[in-house]
Amino acid sequence: MATAREWSLEINRGRYGDVSLDGLAMGFAAIWPKAIHEGNGTVCLFFDERANPQQRGGPEKIASGQDGGSRLKSSSTRFPKSWNHNMCHLNFILWPE
Repeated sequence: MATAREWSLEINRGRYGDVSLDGLAMGFAAIWPKAIHEGNGTVCLFFDERANPQQRGGPEKIASGQDGGSRLKSSSTRFPKSWNHNMCHLNFILWPE
């Protein structure tokens, strides 16, 4: 059975090196043919359309595991395939509980 996951985040204040990421958002969608830990997944990243190339560079490296912590170092085996990354309008709406 295939496994699918998606998430998004909005960066209130943040930096990647000298590059400000304040107010930007990104999203992630992935699917695996079996369990996530078995790998062989396909991933697609969604970047805030307001982000310039320098602002996309850091999150791309982190999400790919090239510059991430121990949890993301295994991303290359979990996501050997990648769809084109997309620029889009990301809007967050907080629903009351």
